[in-house]
Amino acid sequence: MNPPRIPPVNVGIDERNWIDILRKINIIKNQVNFLGRMLLNRQETMRRCNPENTQRVMQAFADSRRPGDVVLQAQKTISSLMTAMTEREADARPRMYQLLNMAQQYRDRLQEEEQSCNDLMNRFLKQMEQDQTFYDAAKREADTLRRHIDDLEGELQRLERIRQAFAA
Repeated sequence: MNPPRIPPVNVGIDERNWIDILRKINIIKNQVNFLGRMLLNRQETMRRCNPENTQRVMQAFADSRRPGDVVLQAQKTISSLMTAMTEREADARPRMYQLLNMAQQYRDRLQEEEQSCNDLMNRFLKQMEQDQTFYDAAKREADTLRRHIDDLEGELQRLERIRQAFAA
């Protein structure tokens, strides 16, 4: 992101002329409003791209899905069935083969789910890096805008004092 383009502040006026002072006050107020809207936009970007939000979502997803543990359990079930097949009688073997086949299919589906979860976690990590980049850029721009707004408000106060001196 490029830094924001700030409109120029310098307006040639005669500070002894009351109308020129009012004109410059209005110009500076408009610039402050414009920069304030830009600042709100950057703050919204910072809120939306906060990497902590992505990290919370990633952690919640990781906590809700633990396919590695389930895959391990399916592998143990397959091992148990293999052991049972060697110990059982010949008439129970067809049913045991059927159970073994079902357990292997279940394990394969779980491994696919584990892979898709890992892919999603990798995408979350990439998104977190992007969010951090956008967040940092928006923060730098917001800080720059705050400084410009402060400078303009200082100039505005100075001009208001001059205007009040004219009014007195």
